[in-house]
Amino acid sequence: MFWDFVLVALLFVLVHVMIRRANAGLPIPRIRKIAGLEAIDEAIGRATEMGRPMHFTPGMSGFSPESYELLVGAPGKGSSGMVAESLGHMMIVAFLILGNIGFAGIDGGGGGSCTLVRR
Repeated sequence: MFWDFVLVALLFVLVHVMIRRANAGLPIPRIRKIAGLEAIDEAIGRATEMGRPMHFTPGMSGFSPESYELLVGAPGKGSSGMVAESLGHMMIVAFLILGNIGFAGIDGGGGGSCTLVRR
C-alpha cells in the first residue's frame, strides 16, 4: 500500500514537471505510437465500414477469483481485498478532481489552455 502511494506520487510529480516544461517552451520527450493500438483502431474502422458487429474484451476481468468466491457465497482472500481496492479507486478519483480544480485556479479560471499565469 505504501509503495502504491509512492508510485502514484512519483507519477504525479513527473506529469507536473512535464507540464511545466511544456509551458516554458522546453523540449519534452516524444511519445511513440503503439502498433497494437493503431491496429485496434483500424479493425474497428473496417468493421464499421462493412456494417458488421464487433466485440472487444480488454482482458479477462470477468473470470477473476473474486467473482467465483462471491458466486458461491464464501468470501476469501480475493474478495476481502476488494473493499480496500474500491477505497483506493475513490481516492485516486478524488485526487484527480482536486488536481483539476487546483489547476483551474492557477490558470485563472480554466478556459482550456495550459498556460500558467505569472502574478
